[in-house]
Amino acid sequence: MKKQRGGQSGPHFSIHQQQRTLHTCFVPEERSLGAVFGLFGLVVEIMSDMSGIIQCVNFAAIQHKDQRRKDPEKTPYINHPIGVAQLLIEGGVSDADVIKGALLHDTIEDTNTTQQQLIDKFGPRVAGIVAEVTDDKSLSKEERKRLQIVHAASASHEAKLVKLADKLYNLRDLDRVTPEGWTRERVYQYFQWAAKVVDACSGTNEYLEAQLHELFNKWKCINNDDGVVTVQ
Repeated sequence: MKKQRGGQSGPHFSIHQQQRTLHTCFVPEERSLGAVFGLFGLVVEIMSDMSGIIQCVNFAAIQHKDQRRKDPEKTPYINHPIGVAQLLIEGGVSDADVIKGALLHDTIEDTNTTQQQLIDKFGPRVAGIVAEVTDDKSLSKEERKRLQIVHAASASHEAKLVKLADKLYNLRDLDRVTPEGWTRERVYQYFQWAAKVVDACSGTNEYLEAQLHELFNKWKCINNDDGVVTVQ
């Protein structure tokens, strides 16, 4: 199977489900020579800019150092962007700039980082990916969520990849445990909204979308012909 850069048909690799660890185990699903060569090519392409990726991890860790996730364990926030990057690799994405964008995707929105800082440190392409997936915090939460749906369809392929992996990570978290202060109905509503965003990104990455739709089916989020997502 020939790998397409950041696309849909590359070989897919399994990662241990514990998203709380940095240890990653790549296991080709197809025990074929093609899958082995696909894995080798993926690793080589990412490793070619490993120094830059490590710089992104370090920068994001510093920027998010005082932040925690909303789960009961209050896990360090940096686990989230690292987990999003892991999911992209699992989906066969080998574009180092997309991996960097995933690692940095919440820095503008949730820290005092500016887009110009990211341009200066990591280049305009990476900064552009981050900017595309950044919400305007001056708007209400409902308006930000509405705009995510509106903007998703016209986002770049790279931004859609990060958005899909981000949603998958968050939904897996919600499926695993309800955040403090959340009701089950609020979790349902998040799944409903996320399904609309994912639908707008349809055709971006087969593996990530399949994983997302498994969760939507589990939570019975149904995307009707008229575009309305309901929970049964």
